[in-house]
Amino acid sequence: MPIFSIIDWSKVWDLYELWYASLGALIGSGVALIIAHFDGKRRTKRERATAKQALMERLEFNGTRITQMLGQFSSGVEVPNYPLDTTGIIVWLTLSYDVLNGELIKDINWHRYQLDHLNTKLHTYYLLIAANNPFAPDASAYIRARESEARRSICTHLKETSEAVCPLIRRLEQQ
Repeated sequence: MPIFSIIDWSKVWDLYELWYASLGALIGSGVALIIAHFDGKRRTKRERATAKQALMERLEFNGTRITQMLGQFSSGVEVPNYPLDTTGIIVWLTLSYDVLNGELIKDINWHRYQLDHLNTKLHTYYLLIAANNPFAPDASAYIRARESEARRSICTHLKETSEAVCPLIRRLEQQ
């Protein structure tokens, strides 16, 4: 028995039935579009707030690491052996691009650049420490002098960058 023999063709072509089926589909589609629109707005708002909050957390995290590095450098005993997190700032800054104003984005990106610069200085400092070989006395004095200069430069840069963190976070909270 073919499948088409069980269909009641009189109901398929009935204009009364077609009218209500079309009206139901149209109303259902309209309601679905309205729900999707408001759900999309709510999701976008939540994602923007999350991105902004995560960006503030990354800035605070780096501020804490900078303070920790300054303490390690001032003690003269420890050398910080970790980089600052700039990747998180790049990711969250990109995701919060349409939430923040252009000037704040520019300032946060400049701050990120300074953190990258500090990471490069720290890497160079680590290389100087590794090159300070006690078994090569002729190179050792030169390297110690460069190490001292690098340490001063890093500490100065850390202090300047640390002072910029709090104003950036305050401006970010006001957005």
